[in-house]
Amino acid sequence: MTWRWTRAHWRDRYLHVHINLHTHTHVHTQFVYLTVSLSLQLKELKSRLADMEGQSRPSAGITLLENKVQELEERLRSEERFA
Repeated sequence: MTWRWTRAHWRDRYLHVHINLHTHTHVHTQFVYLTVSLSLQLKELKSRLADMEGQSRPSAGITLLENKVQELEERLRSEERFA
């Protein structure tokens, strides 16, 4: 007996590939949005940090912003590794 693909087999295979492609596209889109969001947050924090560095005495806010910038940079690098 020879194996023959029926219409149902082809439909199931198409749906499987389509769902996998859709899932991959969705995950990639989420990754892009996350990367853009992290980049924008990083840019904003660096700008605020630069504005605060002109002050005469260091504040706890500067240290907090520096730590947040480092955290976001590390997170962005780790996200880019998974791309």
